[in-house]
Amino acid sequence: MRPIPALSMLCLPLLFAAALPATVRAHETMPANWCTNPDAKPQIVATFNFSRQELRAMARQVELTLGPEGLIAEGLAEREADGRCGIVDRWNMATYIAQHYCGAAGGNPDVIINITAPSAYNSPQHHTAFNYENGLQGSCAVCTVSE
Repeated sequence: MRPIPALSMLCLPLLFAAALPATVRAHETMPANWCTNPDAKPQIVATFNFSRQELRAMARQVELTLGPEGLIAEGLAEREADGRCGIVDRWNMATYIAQHYCGAAGGNPDVIINITAPSAYNSPQHHTAFNYENGLQGSCAVCTVSE
């Protein structure tokens, strides 16, 4: 996976250039148990509140950075019958953006994202209901064990 350069024009603390590997794992953005180790507790390492404009700009940057073949390799696009590359949906792209932001912010490939808004992101019809209009809010956590 190629790192995504920071969006300096928006002055966002995305740290995409230092993004750690994270893949889109559909439907697993908020596991039932945050931490698999019963002795571990989630520690919030970052929060985000991306506006509609920021999401659109970041999605465009991902598209430009990865290119058609990279988007397909990341599961963000599919090859159409006519050979063109088409984006799968905005939910997948928003998840990818949040995972890369959290991976960079948490400094840990096992960082967990928790999307709290908009409600369409977590709805049963999230692939069709979610769009960038209401932005994306959430937090990033890592599991830590107290000594």
